[in-house]
Amino acid sequence: MRRLVLATSLVLASLVTGPPALGSPAAPTVRLLSLSPLKVTGSHFGALEHVKVTAPSLTGQLTRTARASANGTFTVTFADSLTFDRCAGVVVRVMRANGVVVMVRIPPRMCPPASTP
Repeated sequence: MRRLVLATSLVLASLVTGPPALGSPAAPTVRLLSLSPLKVTGSHFGALEHVKVTAPSLTGQLTRTARASANGTFTVTFADSLTFDRCAGVVVRVMRANGVVVMVRIPPRMCPPASTP
């Protein structure tokens, strides 16, 4: 009798919650591969999805566009001349085709205070 009650409970629970989420797509992720030159890679994006990668620079924002591969990955490299304040940290933003932004952040480094003359 206990087994019947347990089995019935499991069946009812699966009807309410739906089937297990096996094979659910992973959330898109962005990683920094290198700082000089700044190289950004993304995975778990839509197949052939267009993305816009924006990185800060001392002279303003630099933007590159890319298209994810059939398996949802991309890599963007910014020029060696890209300069940014490592003491302030860096946030690279990737805008997906649907407008959702995925970010990766390099935390600020411990820099000595500016010296005064």
